[in-house]
Amino acid sequence: MKAITLWQPWATWIADGLKVIETRTHARFRCLVGHRIAIHAGRRWDDTAIRAAMWVSPVGWWAQLKQSTQRARSVRGMVVCTATVRDFQVLHEGHSPAALINCRGTHRYGLFLQDVRPVVPPVPARGHQGIWQWNPQGQEIVK
Repeated sequence: MKAITLWQPWATWIADGLKVIETRTHARFRCLVGHRIAIHAGRRWDDTAIRAAMWVSPVGWWAQLKQSTQRARSVRGMVVCTATVRDFQVLHEGHSPAALINCRGTHRYGLFLQDVRPVVPPVPARGHQGIWQWNPQGQEIVK
């Protein structure tokens, strides 16, 4: 299965259904449309993520974001979910809440994710930048 690595807490936010558009400033992930991919939580932590997400998320999501972020702190270097990439396109400001980042002013591309299935428990894996292959080796994927 093709996989991509995200810094935490972004990966956990996808697994928890809070982030349904993954953003990049390049178009290299266009080839993932139509594929089920693994979302890998990298070992790195993005200190700016919670501030960026709270700026664009609906007020009612703040408690969920904080709770998901707390859980993300202990999940690093693991595949946290799989998802199907249904579309890829240039993003605009209206996509910001679904991407949990401001899409205005920075040229961003988005992977539109659907049918997100958390991997419970998360599976340790060594990821890296770009697209890589993950072999779940019979790991149970929970809907």
